[in-house]
This record gives sequence, C-alpha cells and structure tokens, in this order.
Amino acid sequence: MIRFCLAWTIFGTLAACAWGQIRDEEWDPAGKPLPELIAAIRQPAYAFDRPRAAEAAAKFGRNAVEPLCELLQEEQEVVRSYALLALSRMGPEAEAAIPAVERIAADPQNGLRRQAIDVLGKIGQAANEVVPTLVKILNDVQDEHQQVALRSLATIGSVEALRAIEDSFQNGGIPFRRDALQTLREAPEAAENLLPFLVATYSRRNSSLDSDMLALMVAIGEPSVGPLVELLRAEQVESRRKAALALGQRRLTSAAAVPALTKALTDPEPVVRFWAVKALGAIGQPARTAADPLISCLNDADADVRWQTIRSIEQLGLQSQATEKLKSLRADPHPAVRQAAEQLLQPLDPSPQ
Repeated sequence: MIRFCLAWTIFGTLAACAWGQIRDEEWDPAGKPLPELIAAIRQPAYAFDRPRAAEAAAKFGRNAVEPLCELLQEEQEVVRSYALLALSRMGPEAEAAIPAVERIAADPQNGLRRQAIDVLGKIGQAANEVVPTLVKILNDVQDEHQQVALRSLATIGSVEALRAIEDSFQNGGIPFRRDALQTLREAPEAAENLLPFLVATYSRRNSSLDSDMLALMVAIGEPSVGPLVELLRAEQVESRRKAALALGQRRLTSAAAVPALTKALTDPEPVVRFWAVKALGAIGQPARTAADPLISCLNDADADVRWQTIRSIEQLGLQSQATEKLKSLRADPHPAVRQAAEQLLQPLDPSPQ
C-alpha cells in the first residue's frame, strides 16, 4: 500500500510538472501593469493565470477596453473567452467594446455567442443600440440563446428592450413564458424594470402561470409591493384576490401594504377579505395597527374569513384584545371555527361558557 501511494505521488508530481501545475512562486496579478495582464491572457505561463489576469485587467476600466477588444481578434477561442470575461466584469465601463461584442453575439456560428450576449446585458443601458440584434435572437424560436437575450434585454431596460420582452411574452406559448419567468427570477434586479407589465399580466386569469408570476415578484421583493397595493384597488375581484394573496408572501410582507389590506377587510367579496386577513397575519408586528378592524372580522358572515381571522389574531398576539369576541365563537355554527376559537381561548379562559 505504501509503495502504491509513493508511486501515485511521484506520478502526480511528474504529471503536474508536464501540465504546468507547479511553479516556484505563485503569480500575483495585483499591481501588475495592464500590458502584462493582457499578455497573461494571451499567452500565460500557466493556464490558471488567465482568469486571474482577466479579473485584474477588468479593474483598469475603460483603459482596458481597447487591448481587450484586440484579444477578441485572437485565433484561440480561450483567449477571446477570457477577454469577454474581463469585459463582463467592467459593466457600463465596457461601452466602447459594444461593436466588437455585438459582432460575436450576432454570429450564429460563433462558439462564444452566449457569453457575448451576456456581456451586452452587463454593459446595461449604454448597450441600447444592440437591442435590435438581441430582439432578433429573442424572436427566433430555433435559437438556443433566447433566454440569455431576454435577460440582457431586461438588464438594458430601455423602452424598446422592455417592449420587445412584453411582445415576445404575449406571443409566446406557455413553455416559453415559463422559461422566461424562470430566467427573470434568476435576475430579479433586471426583472424589476418589467414590474408594471408583470403585475398587469398576473392580474389576468391565467392559472397555469400564476405560481411562476408570483415566484418572480417574490424574487424581486420590496419593489413589487407598490404595484400590488395598487392592484388591490382593481375593479375585478380576481385581481384583488391575487393582490391580497401576493402581499402575504414571504419577502412581500410590508408595513406599506397594511393600510390597503386593512381597507380590504371590508371588501364585498369574502375571498378578498380572507386573503387580506391572512396577509395581515403574515406581515406581523407592523399589522397590529389594524387590530380593531381585524378583530371585527371575527363577526364576518363567511366562516372561512372568521377561521382565518382567529389564526391571524394568534400570529399578531391580539388574543387578549379579542377575548370577548372569541368567546362568542364558541357557539359558531361552523365546527372548525368553534375549534379554532376554543384552542386560542384555552390559555385565557379554560372553562367554556
């Protein structure tokens, strides 16, 4: 066994030497001049110097764009790939590289096309001029890079880019829409640009995509709250229901929604009142300002609303304020309501009246 381990160690050492894995000193790109970093990307002493050189070159910002664009003309694909990596790290500072990167993105035969499309998105609003190229990719159902183009368009965020995404979403089938929502969920900051469209789409009857839409708004987080509060005032019952449901989701529970949800406690539709009560319970401490209107819901005509009100009162710690009304529910015609009320009253009033 010892001989085997020794032999394997010797073999590994020789192999590492042959492949350039051992060196006397670790190469540190920090503080190196830009020409040396560019040279390390083009022809490194060791293969793993390339990514480190690319990351360091990106820190030179606009000064690095021209030499990196020259690397995009190199024959070796690996060199071009690390040049694109550096440009992607630079974001808007890589604006001058847009024409060179767009040529790669527009070439269906280029193996680095996906990476180039992503770089254009990382550059952001300054890349608005390439929107037609990205739209062409987005609208080609045979193009495997559709979703990358969608994400880049969302990140660019111009009126033209967002309109293209909205059109493709409306015209695409369910599988495309679901993939699009997943793509945007992975880039919530970019998806924030689409919030008005997303909330409007969510408000319509389309149950096959409701959960995906809701997951995206949860991923976006706090910025989704305002549009959802507005949706809570819609004329359509289904829109109000969906808004109340969404405002009770994790990462969407916000004190800013409490006034609108409190008003929704008197909505003419019980399904809206139910989800408003549930959302207030999920919001927690900030929703205690709605204590009186919420406790009044123990008298709601709908049994489901009464039952959920008991649960939300428990979540908010309002039992002592609601004791008398809870006692009256011991005689509720609905057994689930009676049971829930009794369980909540036990620590306060263990003897049923």
